[in-house]
Amino acid sequence: MLYPAEAALLAARGADFAGPVRIIGRFPL
Repeated sequence: MLYPAEAALLAARGADFAGPVRIIGRFPL
């Protein structure tokens, strides 16, 4: 298991990357 601080940082980085990708995937232009 990761330390809570590490897990939070990785989650924040993942959200920064996956967030826009999910939005573009849901609403393709």
